[in-house]
Amino acid sequence: MEQKIVLFTGDSITDCNRARPIGDGFGNMGNSYVARIFVDTWADFPTHNIHYLNSAISGNTTKQLLDRFDTDVLAYQPDYVFIMIGVNDVWHEAEIQNGVGNDKFFKIYCMLIEELKEALPDTKIMIL
Repeated sequence: MEQKIVLFTGDSITDCNRARPIGDGFGNMGNSYVARIFVDTWADFPTHNIHYLNSAISGNTTKQLLDRFDTDVLAYQPDYVFIMIGVNDVWHEAEIQNGVGNDKFFKIYCMLIEELKEALPDTKIMIL
């Protein structure tokens, strides 16, 4: 069976103290839902052929994810990508006027998806 790469990216809800430069393997996935998925998969399916990665960065906005998308997502050529990001766009704008409004948020999110689909057309995208 061919190994599948599942990559999680986004902001703090996904990062949760993952290892640097990338969360990869036992004890390196952080303390979020990603670690739970990783451990539960190993417990329930010990012979699985899934390689989990975590490239999320706490505090990131969609623009910051877009800026690092090539190196932190596309470079790993994942079969599945989970993206959970956006809360920092909202509160950064509301509190420190450093985020983005709804229209720009939507455009940047679309750019993320379009870039992923163009570079890796067979990759499945999960938006959380």
